Amino acid sequence: MARSVPAKACSLQDLGSLKKALQDAARQAAEREAQLREKAAREQRERNLFTLSIGPVAPLRKPVRAPLPRPRPPATPRQREQDEASVLRETISDDFDVESLLETDDTLSFRRRDIGPEVTRKLRRGVWA
Repeated sequence: MARSVPAKACSLQDLGSLKKALQDAARQAAEREAQLREKAAREQRERNLFTLSIGPVAPLRKPVRAPLPRPRPPATPRQREQDEASVLRETISDDFDVESLLETDDTLSFRRRDIGPEVTRKLRRGVWA
């Protein structure tokens, strides 16, 4: 720490100690200044370390970006909609085939027990007159 410098000198001996105190203060100030310069130079080297190691650099050009594609419309199940529409048309349709009902449901037609289902089927199809 720096010594305090007396403000007044009463004798020549006081002037010697005053001179010594001023020299010590100047030396300490110079040391502090040298330390600050050295610290600033070290910080500057740290900041420029990459440039000093690699050399001068140039920033990359920004790439030209393609515009974002428009979002696709939501997928619609067209085939299923067509199938449902055709089923609806068929159920509303007045076309009625009695023969198909007779072949699918045996309770709609009567046959005796000793006559097999193949006989009634052949009769309906007109195999026999």
